[in-house]
Amino acid sequence: MGFGWKLTISFIFLFLIGALCGVALTLVSGLSQRVEQRAYLPQQWEDTAVQKLTKHLKLDPSQQTQARAAVHDVITRIRTIQRNQQIENITLFDKALEALYPILTTEQQHRLDVFRQRRKESLLKRFSTPTP
Repeated sequence: MGFGWKLTISFIFLFLIGALCGVALTLVSGLSQRVEQRAYLPQQWEDTAVQKLTKHLKLDPSQQTQARAAVHDVITRIRTIQRNQQIENITLFDKALEALYPILTTEQQHRLDVFRQRRKESLLKRFSTPTP
């Protein structure tokens, strides 16, 4: 077997190993994203916090009820603050896009207008649903 065949086979094995690594990384990142999405469900966040407080502080049922109310209130406040911050960030980014107009051609300005409009519609749709 000549050197060319050995080199070809080596490249094939290298390609297969790279493909398997890519698949493994994709699966791992996909699973971690699903776990993160589940971790941020408000009710689950509240339940987990109350369970941990109950376990560590040995809360009785009436204390659990009071703790749940306090945790629920703070989670609601946190979600409101996060939402307001996201809206502010969106506005800042849109103003940065608007600042690009002087350096763009007429066609590019039109494309930017279309982009901004689609982005605005998408974000309005996303933020029109009330926070839990």
